Amino acid sequence: MASNTRSKTDSDRKLKIQELTETAALLELEGPSRSDYIRQKLDEWERREFELAIEREKNESDRLKNEHELALEKEKLQLEHERLKNEHELAMERERQATERARIAQENETVRTVAESQPASPASSQGSSSSSPNIPFEPLR
Repeated sequence: MASNTRSKTDSDRKLKIQELTETAALLELEGPSRSDYIRQKLDEWERREFELAIEREKNESDRLKNEHELALEKEKLQLEHERLKNEHELAMERERQATERARIAQENETVRTVAESQPASPASSQGSSSSSPNIPFEPLR
């Protein structure tokens, strides 16, 4: 890559010298004034090219730095998203469990209310120890 860059730079320099030589001919410059003109303009061009190369390098460095910062920010946001998602799922599970407990409590309350509202059976008023006097006892096999 470095040799390719150097080759391009050399090629660009040769083209610039050719362009300046043609311009000097159009300006009808001859001898030392022609050489001075070409040298001066070539130096100015090389200085601008050098400054542009430094600026491109700085821009590339800034771009890479910005990309890195964006990647870090994206990772941070993804982690925050995962944390919030987990918290939400946990809250939903807690709510589901609370709803289930409330449903079971309501069912228990309904069963208790129904049991209390039924008239006492004659067996239970006689103090029978069996909780179900109408159901015969069958031993387990």
